[in-house]
Amino acid sequence: MPLDGATGADLDGRIAEWRAWLTRRGAAAPDVNALEERLRSHAEDLALAGLSADEAFLIAATRLASEDALTRDWARGQQNSLVSRLLVAGDDSIRTTRRAMVVGVAIATVGAFFAVAAVVANIYPFPGATETSATEILLVVHLPVLLWFVVGLAHAGTRWRQSDARMDAVRFTGEWAIYFALIALGGGVLVGLSVAVFSAIRLEVEDVVVEWVLPFGAAGAVIVAALLVEAKRSVIENIAPVLTKLFTPLFALLLLAFLGAMAWTRTVDIDREVLIIFDLLLVVVLALALFSMSARGPGAPPGAFDRLQLVLVVSALVVDAVGLSAMVSRIALWGPSPNKLVALGLNIVLFINLAWLAWMLLGFLRRRRTHALLERWQMAYLPIYAAWAAIVVVVVPPVFGFA
Repeated sequence: MPLDGATGADLDGRIAEWRAWLTRRGAAAPDVNALEERLRSHAEDLALAGLSADEAFLIAATRLASEDALTRDWARGQQNSLVSRLLVAGDDSIRTTRRAMVVGVAIATVGAFFAVAAVVANIYPFPGATETSATEILLVVHLPVLLWFVVGLAHAGTRWRQSDARMDAVRFTGEWAIYFALIALGGGVLVGLSVAVFSAIRLEVEDVVVEWVLPFGAAGAVIVAALLVEAKRSVIENIAPVLTKLFTPLFALLLLAFLGAMAWTRTVDIDREVLIIFDLLLVVVLALALFSMSARGPGAPPGAFDRLQLVLVVSALVVDAVGLSAMVSRIALWGPSPNKLVALGLNIVLFINLAWLAWMLLGFLRRRRTHALLERWQMAYLPIYAAWAAIVVVVVPPVFGFA
């Protein structure tokens, strides 16, 4: 059986090096040809048995050295390089095998979580199309968040307990969101032009686009954006810090203007829609804080942007306190409901995060804490969000009777 191309080529290269050394030492060509035939025969048999080219050549050369003086001299001079080459090859093989095992375990873990999530989402007896279910909507909103944390766990791999690995997952999420937004904008333009072009020839394709093209396009964009993060990382690494520095002062101005207007008018009509807007705003503020951490250079001293971040976080903290008081008032007035309790729980989780983040930022600005300590604390808090999402998905629907 002939050897495969890569193994055969590697073996030919090793034998060529050995033959050149013997020729330089004055060995006669017929003797070298005979020795090469024996060496090649041994090495090919070993390679066919499953050994690598380096392993097969080393063992075959060792056997030949016991019979031939020139080969023995060659082996003495090449012993260190042969062994080190074999060790390096073995180490690379171990790394490849270990990486393959980690990837396999990660894929299996993510697949198992997705399968369990699909089972949970489908076995719960929600009313269906006949009646609107608040707990079903909550499950639909929180389940992708929970599954994304599972993807982040797989992204961190065996280092999932380490804060830097979690920060890499946060960085991946932010870069993925930028690519996904760009793809979505381009896809929106494409869809609009497609509908307009076919309408010009009196072909209505809007239903087909909405029911088929958009769902498959969105699912494909998720995967394509993830691939682009890894393939074009340097491009986004240049854009992301710019976007963070651009939107942080804008959102800080927005929050300060809102708080100033609320204090001036002394009235704010906080209904369900406003509370949802509050929650989205707080999530965006937290995302900006997280991504600014991920884009920060190691060992950078505190500066004006860090003070601006503190203003942003404190402003968000005040808005969160207003939202919390409004939620407590609504629950006391109208009674509890799935939406109110879930919103209250999320705001409590965000309030704790923002309050401690503000305290840590203040300590960093006063040079009493390092930024690395702040990052470690924030990364340690992230699983709280995953736990809360899991509670909303698994516990809340049956507690409220799937209403």
